[in-house]
Amino acid sequence: STAYYNPITRNYGFGVANPSASMHISGAAGSDLVNLVDAATINTNASDGNVFKVTLGGNRTLANPTNMVAGFTYMWIVEQDITGSRTLTYGSSFKFPGGTPPTLSTATGSIDVLSAVYDGTNILCTFQSDFS
Repeated sequence: STAYYNPITRNYGFGVANPSASMHISGAAGSDLVNLVDAATINTNASDGNVFKVTLGGNRTLANPTNMVAGFTYMWIVEQDITGSRTLTYGSSFKFPGGTPPTLSTATGSIDVLSAVYDGTNILCTFQSDFS
């Protein structure tokens, strides 16, 4: 399979399908940062990208994302607003080591990162807190 990227149209294309072929990329590859809408329930559409950012304006719930692909990795950058001390709960598909969801950093403007891989059923997460 031959893969190509058109930087003008920002579209990807593939040649003749060959399921045994691998794709090699020379240079940087990634997706644009997707800003999520802050709301009581924060929704993520994984077809928009795989790195997401939200600034919390209150205590929120991160809903189970739509359109995830098994084997893909995803990241959520979560920032506290100028008030801070916001909390985040997670949809039922989010799974954490030991079964315990993390507690966000609470300082004004603090940044935490939730990284995950989707196994086709569960969103298997790791958490890094208090980037400064």
